[in-house]
Amino acid sequence: MDLFTDIASRKEPCWYGYIHINGNLQIKRYFVASDIIKAKESHFVSDVTPKIESMSREDAVKKAIIYFIEQGRWQYRNGKFERVRR
Repeated sequence: MDLFTDIASRKEPCWYGYIHINGNLQIKRYFVASDIIKAKESHFVSDVTPKIESMSREDAVKKAIIYFIEQGRWQYRNGKFERVRR
């Protein structure tokens, strides 16, 4: 299956999220696995979600926030993420 066929056959658009080193959540469209790999390798990224299936960007934001909080390494305050201090 080629890339175009793979993207066109999805029922929902896919997204991924990452926490920038300044604590901001960024949500990007997901097209191929290398999107997440490149984000993980970036010096400006603290953490990355797996692929998120969602019809809207707003829903993908909610799912990313839940994902990061459930990991137990992050807390979300005033629109920014901070590492949980133990």
